[in-house]
Amino acid sequence: LESFRTVRRFRVLVCGGDGTVGWVLAMIDSLHLDYTPPVAILPLGTGNDLARELGWGGGGRRGAHTRLVELLTDVERAQVTLLDRWLVRFGDARIGRRTNSDPPARTLQNYMGIGVDAKVALDWHTRRQMAPHLFTSQLRNKLRYARYGARQLFQGGAFNSL
Repeated sequence: LESFRTVRRFRVLVCGGDGTVGWVLAMIDSLHLDYTPPVAILPLGTGNDLARELGWGGGGRRGAHTRLVELLTDVERAQVTLLDRWLVRFGDARIGRRTNSDPPARTLQNYMGIGVDAKVALDWHTRRQMAPHLFTSQLRNKLRYARYGARQLFQGGAFNSL
């Protein structure tokens, strides 16, 4: 992205899921470019919620974007849609002010979860970081995520096994 600083108009194609999109958006923010490029998504992640909501599809199937030229044409012709993003700061409410031990502020898009859904997402992310070779199939990933969610919802507690 840094090498595009002098380019007047360009678009970015993110190939990945919601986490990858968030990372790319954060990189764009950190560069403080004069021009904020539109971002298209080739959904290659597990959930692809943002890609689905923005009309890029949920991935995992061969369809409209089976050829690279068609995909790039779609990116070039796509209608730009503004995306709401927000900054979330976490702190200890008992103290009433931020401290040095508070986690850093995070810029979010899509949604923010608290409670059971956040626990499932965190455990999922932790497991995937520990054993990425077990998370290579989008379909199996979705089934495993659903199983983790159901287990957390009905049994509670941590996920102790894959």
